[in-house]
Amino acid sequence: MEPGIDSPRNDVTPDGLERGDEDARALSLRWSARVSLTPRILFVNVFALGLLAGGFFYLDSYRSRIVDGRVTQSIREARLIAEALVSVPEAQRPELALRLARDMGARVRVYDPAGKPVIDTRRLGLRNVVLQDPDKQDWRQASARFLDAVIDT
Repeated sequence: MEPGIDSPRNDVTPDGLERGDEDARALSLRWSARVSLTPRILFVNVFALGLLAGGFFYLDSYRSRIVDGRVTQSIREARLIAEALVSVPEAQRPELALRLARDMGARVRVYDPAGKPVIDTRRLGLRNVVLQDPDKQDWRQASARFLDAVIDT
């Protein structure tokens, strides 16, 4: 009985060569026989290491761009706060500093030209910044600090 499905036959290899045609098969393996297995394995491993190193450099540059963006944003926010504080009378500055610090989720400190603190939102009673103890953080934070130290050196 004939099968109802047209399936591949055993007398043809996946390359389309007839079985028993050893010369044609030898020609198809000639290229892989020129390069031994050791250099091929070394090439694949060196390529994988290159991809890994490239990934590290890409992630480091990406992290640097994020940090630079945050620093730029902080500078802009500080300038906006300074402009807002200068635009109101001196008696209203602590209240405005509290409102700005609460809205931005930041701590605002203002110093006079001599370097003496004039306004500090923490002294005014706002506790919106929580400092974390590095000794109480989990292993992920420690490993992140280690990787930062290794990559930055």
